Amino acid sequence: ENEIIEDEENFYNQIYSGSLFSSSKIIIISEATDKLEKKLNDVYEKYPENVSIIISAGVLEKKSKLRNFFETNKKTICIPCYLDNEKDLSIIAHQELKKNNIILSQEVINLLVEKSNSDRNNLRNEIKKIESYSLNKKNLEIHEIKSLINFSGNYKSDILVNECLCGNVSQYKKIISELYINTVN
Repeated sequence: ENEIIEDEENFYNQIYSGSLFSSSKIIIISEATDKLEKKLNDVYEKYPENVSIIISAGVLEKKSKLRNFFETNKKTICIPCYLDNEKDLSIIAHQELKKNNIILSQEVINLLVEKSNSDRNNLRNEIKKIESYSLNKKNLEIHEIKSLINFSGNYKSDILVNECLCGNVSQYKKIISELYINTVN
């Protein structure tokens, strides 16, 4: 976005000029805010058919001009992408367990959510293990769950690196301590 604001002419040249190598173009704009709405509206009105523009933005509130632009125009779409939070994962866990009539304490569900690393696929995999284990037993204790869920290898190296690079010291220390404990065990 900053490059577009600093050099509007270059932005319009990239959109409206032809390409020597392809009949279509894809332009990706990252870190977009409402400041771009007017420029995108200008491009939209002229509608260059051979150009696709992909916008990556942070959280766009309901009153955001950029969000409104993409939601109201017929030739544009808005696809929200976000990470699951602990509440969402807890709801998913409750629903999956309820389907199979498995009763777990909130403490166990919190442990499952924590061990999922904000990844619903990890959470579902752990719940499948619990489902398989509990074929004859519908009430499980926390020590049984701890023996079932995947403590080692839970954190992928890229997650560890990302937490370090993002400066999330508490999350980084938590991952390191778990990896260390598992190694000692």
